[in-house]
Amino acid sequence: MQLSIIDRQTKQVLDVLSNEAPFATHFGDTFSGGGLTDNLETGMATYSFEVLKKFNAANHLIKGNEIAFRDKKGQDRLLQILIVEASHDKKTVHCVDTNLVLNNNIARPYQADKEYKITDYINRFLPAKSGFSIGINEIPHLSRKLVWEGHETITKRLRSVATQFDNAYIGFRVVMKGSQVAARFIDIYKKRGKNIGELLQYSKEVNDIHKTEDLSELATALIGIGGAIEGSETQEHVTFKRSQYQSADGRFVSPANDDRVYDLLMGPFWKENKPGMTTFEGYIERTFEFDTQSAQELFNRACNKLKELSQGQNTYEVDVAILKDTIGLGDTVRIVDHDYQPALYLEADVLELTQRLSNKGKNTAVFGNFIEKESKIDAALRMAQEAMKQTQLQALYEWRAYADDDQGTGFTHRYSEGKEYMAILFVRNKPIPSDDPADYIGHWTKIKGSNGINGDDGKTYYPWIVYAEDVKGTGISIDGTGKPYVGVGNGTVPTPSMNPSDYKFSLRYDHSVYENIQKEIDAVPVVTVGKTRPESPKDGDQFWQQDDDGNITGYFKYVIAAGVGAWEPQLVDQALLNIYELNAVNINGSTINGSEFVSEFSGKDDYGQPITGIFKMAGGKIVSNYVYTNEPGRTGSMGLSHEGLWSIISRDGQGVANAGYSLNSVALSMYSKLYETTLSNSRLSLINKATNRKISLDYDGLYMEQRLSLNITKKQSDSSSINWEVLSMAMDDYSNPNSTVWCDIKSRVNFHKNWLNNLNVLNFGADGGSNPTTNKTGSRIFITSDNYLWAGGNWGILFGANNTGAPVTHFKVGRDGLVAYNDLNMNGWKITNQSDIRLKKEIKPTAVDPIKEFERIDFFDFYWDDTNPRNKGKNTKQQYGMIAQYVPFLSDYSSVEKDNYLVIDQGKQINLTTHAVKVLIDENKVLKEQLTNLEDKLDMILNQYPLDQR
Repeated sequence: MQLSIIDRQTKQVLDVLSNEAPFATHFGDTFSGGGLTDNLETGMATYSFEVLKKFNAANHLIKGNEIAFRDKKGQDRLLQILIVEASHDKKTVHCVDTNLVLNNNIARPYQADKEYKITDYINRFLPAKSGFSIGINEIPHLSRKLVWEGHETITKRLRSVATQFDNAYIGFRVVMKGSQVAARFIDIYKKRGKNIGELLQYSKEVNDIHKTEDLSELATALIGIGGAIEGSETQEHVTFKRSQYQSADGRFVSPANDDRVYDLLMGPFWKENKPGMTTFEGYIERTFEFDTQSAQELFNRACNKLKELSQGQNTYEVDVAILKDTIGLGDTVRIVDHDYQPALYLEADVLELTQRLSNKGKNTAVFGNFIEKESKIDAALRMAQEAMKQTQLQALYEWRAYADDDQGTGFTHRYSEGKEYMAILFVRNKPIPSDDPADYIGHWTKIKGSNGINGDDGKTYYPWIVYAEDVKGTGISIDGTGKPYVGVGNGTVPTPSMNPSDYKFSLRYDHSVYENIQKEIDAVPVVTVGKTRPESPKDGDQFWQQDDDGNITGYFKYVIAAGVGAWEPQLVDQALLNIYELNAVNINGSTINGSEFVSEFSGKDDYGQPITGIFKMAGGKIVSNYVYTNEPGRTGSMGLSHEGLWSIISRDGQGVANAGYSLNSVALSMYSKLYETTLSNSRLSLINKATNRKISLDYDGLYMEQRLSLNITKKQSDSSSINWEVLSMAMDDYSNPNSTVWCDIKSRVNFHKNWLNNLNVLNFGADGGSNPTTNKTGSRIFITSDNYLWAGGNWGILFGANNTGAPVTHFKVGRDGLVAYNDLNMNGWKITNQSDIRLKKEIKPTAVDPIKEFERIDFFDFYWDDTNPRNKGKNTKQQYGMIAQYVPFLSDYSSVEKDNYLVIDQGKQINLTTHAVKVLIDENKVLKEQLTNLEDKLDMILNQYPLDQR
């Protein structure tokens, strides 16, 4: 597990805590109150851990900074450091879920005007720019009309919303990208967790179960008392008196004008029925208080409480020994205690879950919502189980011991003539006799007479052991074959009496079990060790062959196949061998278990310095510790294990590392007195301790402290070279965080087609200007496949020139068109447009009358309004031209202009002018013909009527 310490303001990773890497900063969370704790009721998480102060990482563990990690279920977590406790040598850090920011905002009274979905309520109450959005939603179709009459925190209001949607559950989730929060979600579940079928059994996963049955708080009706109604002069509280409420399953009901909720299932069961009692008379009442401004929520929570109290309170305390990582918050588990009388079968929900991220302690849980289940094992199976238990109980083993007295003094299992007492007892399922004399108390029988005292004759008593078919001594015999009972007595003669009354009989074994055991004993392979193979072997017998010196030369097994038996050579699994000393042996293709290898060595390190040390391989680790023979106090260590590979060099005589490296699944780290290099799965970091310069590369970018240079070196000789600085980046003033950052490229830049056949060569992002949050990605320059240079911005391109250092735009190419901000000089070239008939269709003569359109045109002298920002950069001299509003035929709304500014279509204007000239030319031809005709007629008239004759 890796914990990242993140700076509260810059959101950069300051350091990393890990228990897997040998040289990383380790942390602990196994102390009381430590660990990551998730709470089902609040939906929030807390985490407490401790770090030794001697590590640099401890300096970053301050209030306000954040801790980010990915938990054992792969979920991103982000918590804020709330409290830091410091002692002489360590810091104890307490973190809270960053979602607690919702506690800093207050939800006001609200009454819905209609039914809304749960997402509508959540989005209404979330603060603006909270960063939260709806994630998982398992109840998208439910709607409710809800009301809240007072103020409360946003967190409490959201939980209130969930409760009123059939006791739904809301959880908070964060998604990280590097050290940044990529998204925050509020997930909505019908029920958090699921019935995973996980079984926790007594004596395995459970140490103990304590059950308490209590009827002192029994209730079948609750008087609901909510929060104080704001503004109420009489200090009234919220109740569910104003309306009628009923649970979805119909079990709980609160009639109108009644401040009680009744359990219709358990109420009749517990009440004392008397003649004339009404429906709800005789119910057992208690009060229920919950601080809420919603009557519906008060009713829902009262129903939950009444469901507990109406059956009497059975409380359970479960001491968990092992809690698997697969068990999650809200999951329902089964807890079984077969030895409990009667057997106890429980279902319970995980209300609180504490995980030990340090991997050094066990997970713990708080269980609730216990439901006691009946066993589903039917009666026949129970009888079979009981019969099996009884059969097992009849497997008795004989324990025989001798002592000096009836208290077990001088206890021994070996018969001795000096021992006066003997004990024989038969014990179930324990074949090895106990060595504790206390286990034989009450079973000692005197088997030897005492010496005479003061002249009295002493008598010698001999132990008698006989066998019988029952406790009465039937079929008494000194031969125990087939006799399940044993009798112990004594007498003054060596030969045992055949009178059953002289003995105390007890059960030796169950005869049928004995026969079965005897069959199993007979089936056990006979192992023979020697030079000669045994006669009359049975299937499975073994033979270890020896030579004349007693060395094992072969291992054989007798195998009967198709009625024919033969000794077949066998191999010995080396895992079964315990080798105390092994010399001059070649081991090929072997597995050696449970061994420790130690070897002393001498040699040289990477720099040729003489070293001597000890190489050790044990416990899943390979470790080599050595000292430098020519430099007292200088030591080294190298190791390899599941935690990784590491090597350290120490010069202080105390073993403190000042140079070395480590490699594991988290990072590769190399360090010395001057340099430190770290490569992790998310970052490359280089540190020059002498100059205090640092450069790091991660998924979010390349970061440097002070100047960054890129150089090319040409080697001249073994002792000299030439350097060219190709690129350099730095800040003008390192003491000023707002100082200008610059980058110089000091070489020619060539761009080529890349290996992905993607011709993009330059891409540009936001420029950090007045609106740096605007998305300006997509701007690029590249070479097209037909060898054209293509340049484009996300919105377009501006062409201009610098005017005393300030850029001035002269031409714009945008998504909406082309815009010129200066005179356009064609330099003797022409402006063209496409007009080929092959590019046109539906061609017909126009109905436009150009002369009439021109008659509507007026021309004006004017100046551009310099107070309008749209006129920035335009000519300030007097202008001559038309007004777009006055020439509707030529005006239009341009895609270039904003705010519906009108423009004149000059292409249309040119066509209109050309059209008008054409019309005038045609009319002129007609007039010319008409004039010629009139002149001809006038000549005729003048010829007919000369002027002098008029």
